[in-house]
Amino acid sequence: MRNKFPILIFLILFVSSSFAQFDTSYVSLTKNRFSVYPISELHSTKFKLNFNKEFSESYEDVTIRYRAQNGLYMGIGMSFYRIGLAISFKLPYTNIPDLKYSTAFSFAGGYSYRKFYGEFKTKHYQGLQQETIQFVDEDVSSTFKINHDIETKQYGFNLYYFKSNKYNFDANFKNYNTQLKSAFTIIYAGGLNYYSFNGQLDINSSSEQIDKNIEVRTLKIIPGVAGSIVKNNFYFSSITLLGAAYNYNILDYSKIRHNISPVVEFRAVLGYNNNNLFASLNANYDYDFMLLRHNNLSIHNLMFNLKVGIKLNSKYLGKLGKYL
Repeated sequence: MRNKFPILIFLILFVSSSFAQFDTSYVSLTKNRFSVYPISELHSTKFKLNFNKEFSESYEDVTIRYRAQNGLYMGIGMSFYRIGLAISFKLPYTNIPDLKYSTAFSFAGGYSYRKFYGEFKTKHYQGLQQETIQFVDEDVSSTFKINHDIETKQYGFNLYYFKSNKYNFDANFKNYNTQLKSAFTIIYAGGLNYYSFNGQLDINSSSEQIDKNIEVRTLKIIPGVAGSIVKNNFYFSSITLLGAAYNYNILDYSKIRHNISPVVEFRAVLGYNNNNLFASLNANYDYDFMLLRHNNLSIHNLMFNLKVGIKLNSKYLGKLGKYL
């Protein structure tokens, strides 16, 4: 019992500090406010596949790079009390005729409680543009072919714990509360994510095609740091996370591989925020690498997000706050 007593004390202190209220000299907590705002986003999502002869009998090694429908997305966002969400779609305009029949969709939603922030996000692309293809001992060749039947999906749930009660995620990235002073904190994060890449891939100019199905389920552990610099309601904040993920991979519906892979996440925001209005420019980047035995799949997601809005006072909606 004596050996367990220090562990019990540690758990009590950890739980009590986790649910402690913020230091209000650093964070101004917004009450009874609701905001809906337009969102303008620039998306860049790239996929890199590297396969050996398991993939194609014609080549010892082949690397194919794809990109999704990069460009301007428009959407709408909302923040209220502990809840925030954003949804965006690719604008139908494109100078590539084949891409007019493809689709792209992005959604992110989150819920925060004291030092915790939980986030669910998804991206869905139907139709990818093949950028380059490279064979072993050969130069990279550009193809720029549109593959309509390739479909990719990403689903993820991540939970973040910010150690300091002087830094608030809502204030810096959801623009609901207000960060009054500069603050820094250590982050502990984890997540469950799912990726799928399905479709008929073109290997060469002679129209060799291979049907490929890749499914990856990951468990992430990603510690990091966050900080915010504040001056007269203008602020800059960033979050950097470096960690690893355990991957459970399914190839072509049957082949199963297990591996550990690196994970990188980065967020940064520059903006203005007070109790009545806000404007912010966000940059989000994440990198996931899946080692599928001799086959590799890496995904790069980069997004720039611009939003401007006001915080509306609503006593009726404010009554819902105690239930959230």
